[in-house]
Amino acid sequence: MTTYKASVTSTGETNVYQTQVRDFKIKYDLTGRKNGYEEGLDPKEALLCALGACESIVAGSFYRKQHFTYSSFYLVLNGTINDDRPGFDEIKMDAHFDTDESKKVQKSLSNLWRIPVQFVII
Repeated sequence: MTTYKASVTSTGETNVYQTQVRDFKIKYDLTGRKNGYEEGLDPKEALLCALGACESIVAGSFYRKQHFTYSSFYLVLNGTINDDRPGFDEIKMDAHFDTDESKKVQKSLSNLWRIPVQFVII
């Protein structure tokens, strides 16, 4: 069993919080000032980042085992939220690869993804 520990601390500014895991800190800003966030991430943005990081780690491991070669890889995630309820209603992802592999090979490896993915070859 593995136990993880994270802490969340108020910053003295309303709706701005500091999180920490090990030596890493992330600031969350829920104020929405100036139609943006001046102090840090919105928690929904952080969820998309965490999902993208997990998907990247799994994809990299899977593709190496399948001998799918690429020189670079990145994901772009888009989450849609209907404010009627909490959570994302839809998440879409574009997987960008710099590769010499054929499109046929790429499509055969697309079964890994659990959310709609569009492959983009650089």
